[in-house]
Amino acid sequence: MPNHIPDHILNVISIDSDDRQQSEQGILSILDNQGVFDFNRYIPMPRILRNTQAPNRINPDECRNKTGYIDWYEWSWDNWDTKWNAYNQNIEYDGLDAKPWHLSCKTKNIICNSKYRAYLKRQNKKRFKASIIENGVPEHVKFYSAWVHPEKVIIAMSKKHPSFYFRVKFADEDIGYDVGEYVIKNGKLFDVRRDINFEHKEEAFAKKLWNEYN
Repeated sequence: MPNHIPDHILNVISIDSDDRQQSEQGILSILDNQGVFDFNRYIPMPRILRNTQAPNRINPDECRNKTGYIDWYEWSWDNWDTKWNAYNQNIEYDGLDAKPWHLSCKTKNIICNSKYRAYLKRQNKKRFKASIIENGVPEHVKFYSAWVHPEKVIIAMSKKHPSFYFRVKFADEDIGYDVGEYVIKNGKLFDVRRDINFEHKEEAFAKKLWNEYN
């Protein structure tokens, strides 16, 4: 169900290279200018679906005619392998919080809508740029996904940036289930380890990943 609380899958992406400059280029290439890993950059959800409810009782026929889907929920599972975009992302702004919450956000205040969101985007761009200057480029990108590792998104990401070897690790918060690790380049997977390939060490791998990156 759309509103059912999911298991969180921890996903960690790094660049499989000893060249620091190449690693930094790879990490920056997969983030937007706010420092966010956004599924829509690689497999964009049609705009008509983005604000729909699930189930869609307002314009299901129009959505289906234009996209083949009646709401965001159906589309997300088929195209992203999971129901939500990336969330709980690991972008650090040590000592650089812009604190944009001073603006009024009452229901009828227009700043609560498009203007306020635009303001936050501008602040996030500044914070991310300042963080890069202050702390350097992150060595990895971390995010949660709902229920499932979004492999279709990772494949699309890799094809968009075909010169990099990306190392991907993931583990369910339900320790020992749905764990994996692989390297991917231009959409092709190498050195793949899944649940069945861990030789009964799934729990140790998952615990280490959650302890190190959470």
